[in-house]
Amino acid sequence: MSVLVDYSDDPSVAIPLSSEMIERLRRLAQSYPKTVGTALLDRSMYHGQLLSKFGRLKDAVDWLEGLGAKYHGLASTDAEIGQWYIELLLDLAHMLKDQGAMEKARVVLRRATETGSMHPNIGLVLSCVAKSHEADIVACLGDSSPALNLSTDCLSLALQFYPLHDINIALLQHQHSQLVAVNEIYEEALSNAKDSATIMLNYITDDPAKLDRYRYHWLSEFWRVWASCLSDTNGPAPALILAGQGAKEANRVKAALRKNLYLCKISESYLGLALWTLGSIQLFSRNTDDAQKSLEEAKELWKARVEVRRFDLRNFALTLWALGFTYCLLGRHDDGASVHQELKKMINGLIYAEPTMHRVVKVALDQERRRPSWALFLEKVREELQCKHLMDVVPNAKIE
Repeated sequence: MSVLVDYSDDPSVAIPLSSEMIERLRRLAQSYPKTVGTALLDRSMYHGQLLSKFGRLKDAVDWLEGLGAKYHGLASTDAEIGQWYIELLLDLAHMLKDQGAMEKARVVLRRATETGSMHPNIGLVLSCVAKSHEADIVACLGDSSPALNLSTDCLSLALQFYPLHDINIALLQHQHSQLVAVNEIYEEALSNAKDSATIMLNYITDDPAKLDRYRYHWLSEFWRVWASCLSDTNGPAPALILAGQGAKEANRVKAALRKNLYLCKISESYLGLALWTLGSIQLFSRNTDDAQKSLEEAKELWKARVEVRRFDLRNFALTLWALGFTYCLLGRHDDGASVHQELKKMINGLIYAEPTMHRVVKVALDQERRRPSWALFLEKVREELQCKHLMDVVPNAKIE
């Protein structure tokens, strides 16, 4: 039954089967609480992931919130349940972020951090993860300096538990490098990105199977962020190879996971990010034909996701932004104007309907165009092209 649930592409089969499994485990747990209790908790959490997998994000959030409320009291006194509860909150925060409910996600992550502090032997490590996720949300909302401070504290705390070259340090350092870049400290961002990627590569080289046993998207993300930081400090030429490797790895992972719809959907977002970074660096290098292919593929991925996962509007906006320039440099000015008009319409539509996502999108565009690689490109484009619509997206232009 478990295999049918995990690998079914049919929600009318998988969701009822999952509910039936949970009910069976509940009955068994009454007689064998210690033996079955952990399986019940894990399967209950997975049911929320299953709902998310099939695009029922609101139902998934409601389910996990209900579970959290049920076990909140026990989580403060029982270390094993406390660890499970923190992991549930991390899942819930991720789903809330996907919905665009950023402040709600922050509240949930702080609850995870507080619970971790109650169980020092196991919880502080997960608290580091929660703080790292909160730092990312804070940066997305435009508070870059507090986000960096939070990330720095998180990394310092993690070093009390892990050696410098541990994979968990690499993951936190990888996230930290992006926040350092947002704060416009580009050499330090590159150093962090390179160091974390090196730890990851050594980790996988020791045992290549580790990549598939742990986090499928890790390698592509490390390549991607390293490439982005390298482009800011050394120009697009040396970054192009790294970005290409990131996109290649993301494509490999998506193909490998095609039979597992849940993991395949997750891998799509990392492929979209890898293609966006690759397309941008190809654009900086004036490989406009290749940039068009990369960015158009990324656009289709984001377009298919944004109806349910509203946070992806941020990535969709960045992709439309870059694609408009690409079309104009190819002489397709009508297409460039059309894409940028689509971007402007999307942003305006968020002002009252989804003000938090409006802020997230605007912050993302502002952060990107301040990065050296984009700033240099935009300066050149402004001189070369006389498209009126570009005035909405070049530096100092205000998108209303």
